Amino acid sequence: MDKKVLYVGLDVDDKTFTGSAICKDDGCVYSFKARPNAKNLIEKLAVYNAEYNIKVCYEAGYLGFSLCRDLIKNNIDCVVIAPSLIPKLPGDHVKTDRLDSEKLAIYFSNNQLTIINLPTEDDEAIRDLLRARSHSLKQLSDTKR
Repeated sequence: MDKKVLYVGLDVDDKTFTGSAICKDDGCVYSFKARPNAKNLIEKLAVYNAEYNIKVCYEAGYLGFSLCRDLIKNNIDCVVIAPSLIPKLPGDHVKTDRLDSEKLAIYFSNNQLTIINLPTEDDEAIRDLLRARSHSLKQLSDTKR
């Protein structure tokens, strides 16, 4: 028997990871919070692992792709979403971690989000090096002026 799919939307920040999970098959909705590291998040998701195939998404941001890589290493399907391409309703200005995670889970379950390609760790290191070089050249230019 195939497991049902549980779509998890995560709102990640420095203080907590806030998650909302939706299963379209049985209509179950779950909410949770975890301390902001991959280990604690994996422990929270392990509760649902026996009954569901878990699919996680979160917005690209300061966290980068490290959380996604950690979840994938632990056999949890994870993708990173382009924040600028998340659908927004007119007049919808209320923004909380719980509401953001719920919207992500709903949009993810309806296949309405744009997934960002996960770069390799080497590609990401090269990007960081190029950004650092560009920043240093700008600082040098500003200092000369």
